[in-house]
Amino acid sequence: MAEAGQPPVDRRVILDAILYLNRTGCQWRYLPHKSPHWKTVYTVFWRWRRDGVWNSVSAR
Repeated sequence: MAEAGQPPVDRRVILDAILYLNRTGCQWRYLPHKSPHWKTVYTVFWRWRRDGVWNSVSAR
């Protein structure tokens, strides 16, 4: 979720970054520069995990 004054980030780009982390095993802070800021990706991932969304995505 975007903070006040920040543009929203495309969720597909977030998902691509999470899948990149899964595939390469790199650390959050070493995401490629084309990805959103690592903390944004991390926050969205943990919100999805907490809310059960990630279980739905990963079960497919």
